[in-house]
Parts: sequence; C-alpha cells; structure tokens
Amino acid sequence: MKRLQTSLILVIPFSFTLQFCLPQLLPAAWSLPETLHQKAPLFLSVGEQRVVPLGEFQQYSVSGDSLKHTRIKTGNHLLLKAIKPGISTLILYRDAHTSEVRQIQTESKKNLSFPHGLLQSLAELNEIEVIEEGEHFILHGPIQNSDEAVRVAYLSDHFSKWVLNQTEPDPYWFEECRAQIEKILLTYPSLKMNNSSQNLLIFGSLKHQSEV
Repeated sequence: MKRLQTSLILVIPFSFTLQFCLPQLLPAAWSLPETLHQKAPLFLSVGEQRVVPLGEFQQYSVSGDSLKHTRIKTGNHLLLKAIKPGISTLILYRDAHTSEVRQIQTESKKNLSFPHGLLQSLAELNEIEVIEEGEHFILHGPIQNSDEAVRVAYLSDHFSKWVLNQTEPDPYWFEECRAQIEKILLTYPSLKMNNSSQNLLIFGSLKHQSEV
C-alpha cells in the first residue's frame, strides 16, 4: 500500500502578526499601545533607497535584515536602504497610547545588467532617495552636505547612462557654501563669483598656476 504524503500550508494575516506576535518582538520596556495604526506597505527593489518622513514620535524600531536604515535629523526623516530580499517592519511610537506599523518588502532587483561600480556608488549615498525605474536610477531629494554632493556628482559624471539626477541643493546649505566661497575669494581679487539659484560660477584669471 502506497503512503499518501500531504503538506499543510498556513497563511497568517499580517493583522494577526501585529495583534499576537508584535508584543513578543518589542523591547521589555515597551508595551503595546491602545491604538495601533497599520500603514500601507512599502515595496523596494534591492539597491533602492527611500526617505520616509517620521513626524512626531517618541521611539522607533526597524526589524528584519533586508534593509539598513539611517536617521536624518534634518526634517526628521528615515533613510531606508534595500540590501537583500525580505520583509522588515517599521514601528513608530507616536505617544504612550498610539503607534504606527508599516511593512517594508524588499524584492529582487528587476534589472541585473547594471554595472557593479554603479551599484556600489549608489550604496554609498547617505541622504537622498534612489528609485529604480526600468533601465535607470533616479536620484531625488535635497543635498545637505558637501560629501553627498561629491557622491552625486561622481554618479552623474561616470554613470550618466543609468543615472537621472533630480537632486537639488538644500537652500540653507547652499547659502553656507556661497558665504564660505566669498570669504576665500577675498584673497583673490582677480576672481569673481556669479551665482544662480543652484550653481556657483567662479571666473577670472590667476597669474600663477600655484595659486589654484
């Protein structure tokens, strides 16, 4: 007599996980709030980065190993970096009675033909969003420091075939840069600066190459 083997598959709704499993995942000092809001899930491809506004909150937690996260204190945002396929959960404690839960699903990269150097350079970005759109990556968001500006410029110069740069300088950071350059130019009377809303153009001449 042949033995019949069967398999049992259980599908557990995410709402069940929140209600019964979430208290076991939280730190001991935390307790499940009276009101739990579930936001729409966020879908990312490996290599993408998204900026999530946090708003007012007391504590936050990101579970799972499919992404890395960095807090951006300017504007109170969280930068999410998708590093491998999987599911993570973002928990925001608004106050003692209310929290917000969002599932973040990281999927395999849609386009596998991107150069390794491009992906490596994208992973070094620390503030702006990286959105995969077909055969391109869109860089989006405000640039708030010189290091990030250098990384964006490198991507635009070396990988223009795959990168669409839609970033803009943060107005406050741009004014700081302009003021610093103006001070430097005081020692070079032959150089002048012409600035627009997003560009600083320095023109003039120097007598010796060593002055550069």
